[in-house]
Amino acid sequence: MDIALISATIIVGLFAAYNLFHYMLFLLVTHPRDAGNIGHALNEFEERQLVEWAPKADDFLKHDDENRTYDDVFGRYRSEHDNYSRCGVEIVCVTNSPVQGEICRRKFEKFDGRVRVIVADFDGLDLPGESFDAIYALESIGYTKDLEAWLARCWQSLKPGGRLLIRSPGSLDHCRREQDYRNVTAFFENWRYNFLGANLLVFKLRRLGFSPIRYRRLPFWAWGITWNFIQHLLLWKFRLRMRTMVELEWIIWRTSKVFVFGNAYNVVLARKPVTPSPSVSVAEAARAS
Repeated sequence: MDIALISATIIVGLFAAYNLFHYMLFLLVTHPRDAGNIGHALNEFEERQLVEWAPKADDFLKHDDENRTYDDVFGRYRSEHDNYSRCGVEIVCVTNSPVQGEICRRKFEKFDGRVRVIVADFDGLDLPGESFDAIYALESIGYTKDLEAWLARCWQSLKPGGRLLIRSPGSLDHCRREQDYRNVTAFFENWRYNFLGANLLVFKLRRLGFSPIRYRRLPFWAWGITWNFIQHLLLWKFRLRMRTMVELEWIIWRTSKVFVFGNAYNVVLARKPVTPSPSVSVAEAARAS
């Protein structure tokens, strides 16, 4: 067998294995597990992050530094070719980016009004009660300035039986060292994004009355080698030169590797019961939180 054939076989094998790996991650994310074993208590660092890491009003639209907004950083890379799958349903999209909002409006023209976009800070939204079958937060919940109020609004906006799906990168579920917390705090100060993990989210959702709740954690080593993540990492660090990435290697080097590489990408799926439990109201749950 010649070298060329061996090389081709290896390349094809690696390509097949990498695609199989992506498919396995897809299956894990689309089949979350029951959350009965988590979300019953918060550790010290999860409680602190809710106070110390909560984004402030001045962070609105800031994604890099004091002189560059979200649109300054990402605007020219948001194009008509960015695609999100849709079915024959009515959709309301929310973004704080005017550039992204305009792109959405142009793309939505073909849907005859079934899909519309609101450009606003999602902490100030006032949506009709019990009017949505589903709410999807894609890597955005960490920007909320009041997590309890945001989740309570989701509860109020969902119809009985409606579902809330949250995707959130990073967590302090397994943070056990003060030094690790301080190191990751440096990353938050650059990114202005609160890394809300599955344990914390399940804890808050359960107190509101969501049930059942399901979740999936994908460790950093797994989602960190996906092609999508690698593309974004290279874009952020070398092309956009985002401040977020400036100290990334420093943070990883000085932080417990067990914590870093076990850190999760979180998927949480919660359902609003058809008949809500009378024991805890939304207002009571928010006060208790």
